[in-house]
Amino acid sequence: NTSSESGVVANGGSVRKKKYKLSYSKIAGYGRPAYDKEVVITYKPTVLEWQKAAKYDGFKFPKYGCDGKWGAECEAVAKKAICKSRLLSYKYENLTEIIQRVVGVKADGLFGSDTKKAVKVWQKEQGLTADGAVGLDTWKKILGV
Repeated sequence: NTSSESGVVANGGSVRKKKYKLSYSKIAGYGRPAYDKEVVITYKPTVLEWQKAAKYDGFKFPKYGCDGKWGAECEAVAKKAICKSRLLSYKYENLTEIIQRVVGVKADGLFGSDTKKAVKVWQKEQGLTADGAVGLDTWKKILGV
């Protein structure tokens, strides 16, 4: 703060540490961040985001395209877009990244054992069958449809 306004502690035009008395009238209050508390950030993908990820992963929405609306076309794709652990390769990297963000693991697009474990925990918390595979019911719960 290098302001020369009245009421501001002047510091000669250079940036340096300033000190104010606790009783200084311009101070409205003090706060301390709760560094010791866990912060939970919940990721909630949209249907449009899911549609785009599915499209990038090779699925098609020929009738309505990526319109952000859940319908029969999305349901048909979700039934085919079952995400689960694979030993050799995984073809739904964009959809897997959505899942990983929802369940709170590293979003690398690879559905490995850490993702599977986190999906099982998430499914159990949501009242779904905790099998670690993301099928139609899990996609619908993730997207809130």
